[in-house]
Amino acid sequence: MLTVKIPIGLAMLLYVPFVPIAIIIVTQLVGVSTFCRAFQQRAGLHHYLYLVIGVPFYQWLLAAAAMWAVVEHLKGNRTWHKTVHGGHHRTADSIGSPLSLESV
Repeated sequence: MLTVKIPIGLAMLLYVPFVPIAIIIVTQLVGVSTFCRAFQQRAGLHHYLYLVIGVPFYQWLLAAAAMWAVVEHLKGNRTWHKTVHGGHHRTADSIGSPLSLESV
């Protein structure tokens, strides 16, 4: 078994990052319960398990994205990484023609 002798205060301090995650999980569980009562829906056990299991992974994903953003900022890259959309869902009729002063 792997054990390390560290001061009790430091060991307790290492658990501080888990407090916000626990608060997020509890508020989401309460939110699902309140939503289901308000709209006469039934949440199954799997809905609650998805929240409890998924929230830590989602927090890791957010932390990784934040670290990547900080690294990009420190490198001086301030471009906006946006998903490119070609507008393929729009038809010519929905786009319309550009306005000109002669048509007014």
